[in-house]
This record gives sequence, C-alpha cells and structure tokens, in this order.
Amino acid sequence: MPTSLMVSAVGGADQRTLFTAGADEVGFTSLEFPDWAPDGQHIVFDSTQGMGWVKPDGTGFESLGPGLRPTFSPDGTQIAFHQSVEYLDDFGNTEYGTDLFVMNLATRQVRQLTTDHRVWNAPADWSPDGRHIIYPTDSGASVVDTTTGDSTPVISGLMGVSPVYSPDGSQIAYSASDPGTGQHGLYVADADDHNARMISDLPGTELTEWIEN
Repeated sequence: MPTSLMVSAVGGADQRTLFTAGADEVGFTSLEFPDWAPDGQHIVFDSTQGMGWVKPDGTGFESLGPGLRPTFSPDGTQIAFHQSVEYLDDFGNTEYGTDLFVMNLATRQVRQLTTDHRVWNAPADWSPDGRHIIYPTDSGASVVDTTTGDSTPVISGLMGVSPVYSPDGSQIAYSASDPGTGQHGLYVADADDHNARMISDLPGTELTEWIEN
C-alpha cells in the first residue's frame, strides 16, 4: 500500500498531503522517518530507494542517495544517517553491518563516522551543540564525537533503544526493552553519568524528539 508524506498543525488539524509514494512522479515506493530541517524549509526522510527531501509545500523533491534514518544537524547543514557496510572479520570472512555516516548538504560530501558496524534500526540524534551524536546499537546505544569519530558506549544490555537529547544537552531520553525480562520502558538519564531512571513502562514506545516546553 502506498504511503503518503503529510503535514498538519499540532493536534492533527489542517492535514495536507505533500506527495504519495508510488503514486507521484518522485519514484519512491515507500517512505518513513521524516525529520524537519531546523529552519523549517525541508523535510528529509528515507525509503526503499534511499533518502530524499522535499519542501513543506510539496515542491522541490530531491533524492539524496542511499541511506536510512536521516536526521538534521542542529544548524541544518548536515544530516546523519545509517548505511549498510561490507567488511572483513578477524578471519578474513566477508560480513555485513551498519555504520553511521554524515552528509554535508551543501557539497553532498559523505563521510563515515563510525566503524564498529553495530548501528541499529532507530534514528540517531544530534546533541544541541552538534558535537556529538547518540545512536542505537544492537545492545544499547553509543555516543560518537562528530569531529574525531571516537565512539563511547553509554547504554548497554537493552534492545530497541531509540535515544534523544534534551534541548539543553544535559540529559538523554530513550525507550528500550530488557531482553531478560521483556519489560519495555521509557528512561531518562543524565548525559554525563548515564544514571538512568524509568519514567514510564508503556509498551511499544519509540522516541523521535524531545520538545522544549
């Protein structure tokens, strides 16, 4: 079934369809995980054909190449995204994994940011100052320095993590499941010491943004 990219006012009023995947001329047969540019001038998303972006009035569609789960940097000049990679294991065998990449939107230059091949399904999230990106892994989440590429695990022993920074960068929130108990929870932790506390046990929660109110 075709999926549509839509915008609306908060609360669901004034819904407008920008385009319908598979039914319009853009050539994308599905789309998901949209993200607004900080200046509100573009919406980026992924699909089975790769990444694309479009203006909020439905014009200006452009394919951005292969990748998944694109997210804008705080200044809107870059996007971080997932991409599958092929690599050799310690025995010389070909393996496949996923790493985090960054694209400069002005030049379309792409650079690989992580090399541990463990990026998981949910979108990554930029720190407010653009210096770090937190991303889900197959067993938790890690933070990577966008300048050096140094990566540090910050959440371990959990599955299905979808992490986001608070607007001031002092905390992270994430939803995750404990593979031992099957319990799903919504957590908040300090960004520096990662001492987490559960604030909800709602099942099926997946975070996309921490909104300042």
